Amino acid sequence: MVDETAPGAPGPAPGPEPDAPGANAEDTEPRSVIDASVDFVQTSVAYARQEIGAAVRDKAIVPVQDTAIDVAILLAMALTIFLGIAFIAVGLLMLLAHFIGWIAAMFVVGGVLLITGIVVMLVIRSRMEARKQSL
Repeated sequence: MVDETAPGAPGPAPGPEPDAPGANAEDTEPRSVIDASVDFVQTSVAYARQEIGAAVRDKAIVPVQDTAIDVAILLAMALTIFLGIAFIAVGLLMLLAHFIGWIAAMFVVGGVLLITGIVVMLVIRSRMEARKQSL
């Protein structure tokens, strides 16, 4: 066995130079119209995919991401406001119960909620009927 790293060892086998006329027979032969057409179609499809991908990303994905972030922030704000209102309501209930007792406070709060619900339901019902008549 010959050590090719030794100073007197023979080098790699000589081959045609890359710039020599016989280096690649495929590159020197003229391309057929079919090969050129197939290459053109493949390049066109790749370009269309790239442009469509960029357009979809710019026109659809980025706005949807921005909207999703806005919705998440609004939901967090609504949850914070709701929790604040709930704590205030519990505090007011406890304050009312301190003055009139728990049983009476529950009746008062329940009655106020019942009357408010009935009034809201009647207002919405009248608006729905007015909308049906205007159509």
